[in-house]
Amino acid sequence: MVATYSQTQPPPEYMALYRLTKFKQAALMQIIGTVLMTVTILALFASLPFYGVFTPPEANVDIAIYN
Repeated sequence: MVATYSQTQPPPEYMALYRLTKFKQAALMQIIGTVLMTVTILALFASLPFYGVFTPPEANVDIAIYN
């Protein structure tokens, strides 16, 4: 007897590989998302001195001289 499968249901021997592939894809997407979020937060903190957030008062001395 020949086993027949529908188009939507993969054969049982492929199911473990299918689940492993979906798990790997989900893990990879989570790693990529975490890296992108970390880079975004680091870029935000790196840009804060440009807006004068972490600037010490000594950095404004040259501005006071020209004014």
